[in-house]
Amino acid sequence: MKNKIDLPVPEKCVGCGVCSFVCPRACLKMVPDALGFLYPRVSDGCVSCGKCVRYCPVLNPGKLAPIRKVFAGWSTRPAVRISAASGGVFSALAEKWLADGGVVVGAAYDDRMRVRHVICRDGKDLAALRGSKYVQSDLGEIFKESCRVILEEKRPLLFCGTPCQCAALRALCGDSEQLFLCDLICYGVGAPEIFRRQIDFLERRYGDRIIGWNMRDKRFGWQYPVHVATFKCAGPRILRGRDDIYSSGYSRGLFMRESCYGCRFCTADRTGDLTLGDFWGLKDDAITRDDCRRGISLIAAISERGEKLLQDLIADGKLVCRQEEIAMAVSGNIALRKCAESAAHGRFREDMSSLSFPELQTKYFHIPLWKALIKRFVPLRLQAYLAIRRKLKS
Repeated sequence: MKNKIDLPVPEKCVGCGVCSFVCPRACLKMVPDALGFLYPRVSDGCVSCGKCVRYCPVLNPGKLAPIRKVFAGWSTRPAVRISAASGGVFSALAEKWLADGGVVVGAAYDDRMRVRHVICRDGKDLAALRGSKYVQSDLGEIFKESCRVILEEKRPLLFCGTPCQCAALRALCGDSEQLFLCDLICYGVGAPEIFRRQIDFLERRYGDRIIGWNMRDKRFGWQYPVHVATFKCAGPRILRGRDDIYSSGYSRGLFMRESCYGCRFCTADRTGDLTLGDFWGLKDDAITRDDCRRGISLIAAISERGEKLLQDLIADGKLVCRQEEIAMAVSGNIALRKCAESAAHGRFREDMSSLSFPELQTKYFHIPLWKALIKRFVPLRLQAYLAIRRKLKS
């Protein structure tokens, strides 16, 4: 390479794309690797101006801020709470933001089931932003659109994303009063190419097109979510066994982005104004049966602005919240203490180039016959009941 730009090595790059956006000569393109993760590629037109390096959140990390207060909370609207991944707090935040004349940015599936960050200006579009999506989203033109909202339209913008994505937007916009960042408790982002292969496999197997995907369906309770794919003709289908290798591989850390295995953002010090996630680790006397079914959000107030917005939502009756100990929140959420780990992810990446999807299924996701029989013939509701009983006895 003829230029002298020292961009992060692939093991450190978070794939935000801010380098590509700020390049004045448009000679930096984001190109997918074998797993579908985007990395910058510099063309011969580079003049080594260094702008990409100055804005890179990896090479020039901003300051992280400690948690001020932690709350366990949920939306006062039952339908929103049950359809959300945890307690439905993001929906309440976004609805208030839109009602106050702002714009919301979050991750959604497009018509080809790719995860992309999109601009939301109307409440009717918020449902697409709801729910966890354990696939790295493509930020695409979001930086350009966000700058237009903040600088040209002079409207406040609520951005919800992973901590590294929030850090990238903060690096670009600085400490603008128009920008409010809501970072997610993130253990790592999954590979877009593996998710695409999972979609293709299911569509071929069932001869039907997938038009929706829920990675945290709560029909058996918040603590026992299932993956549900919605087919165009057949409707929703619970995914089990070989139909659900994506969630199995993600939970084992097989195909996360390389930077996730050494992420500096997996800590109790945060990048945003608010941090959202699941409140795992709550004391037993604080959890009711209804809470276990509907879900509880962890809400960490990081900035003074974040705490004020949260208190406004409580005062308006949009959220139910109770303050909890910060230590409890940290001990119950591994991603607030350490980053993802997997001894097999390097081998899986190597096999990606030589094995077909069915071969990858056989090698990494083989299910013993006795487990397959249980999954096939024992109703999921009974499986969830037995799992809860085992947990209570332990």
